[in-house]
Amino acid sequence: MRVIPIDMAAFTVVLAMGPAAPVMEPDARGKQIQKANADGELMFQVPVVVGLVDGPASVITVKVAGAAPVVQVGAPVVITGLVGRAWEMGGRHGIAFSATSIRPASGPGSVPAGSKS
Repeated sequence: MRVIPIDMAAFTVVLAMGPAAPVMEPDARGKQIQKANADGELMFQVPVVVGLVDGPASVITVKVAGAAPVVQVGAPVVITGLVGRAWEMGGRHGIAFSATSIRPASGPGSVPAGSKS
């Protein structure tokens, strides 16, 4: 699967559009369980709005592993290590987004404006 790194500096608007939710998948018996990555860390997903200064905005769902990101709906967030992975299954296709972390743009755990994360 091809991994495409995404430069977050290109975006002017990055807002959380929902709280972190567990990524669920069926187990061997069909029961829904929380998905874990290859390292055994639990996966969470956060819908975010990303927008360009001179273009439209889009809502994307970003998956992260580890502790659930604590974000407020409508609040600016910082996304670190965002990548896209192209997928195709049963005639459908798209891009799945994942990141190293998602955190509030201000407050505990944030990086001051102008700093590199």
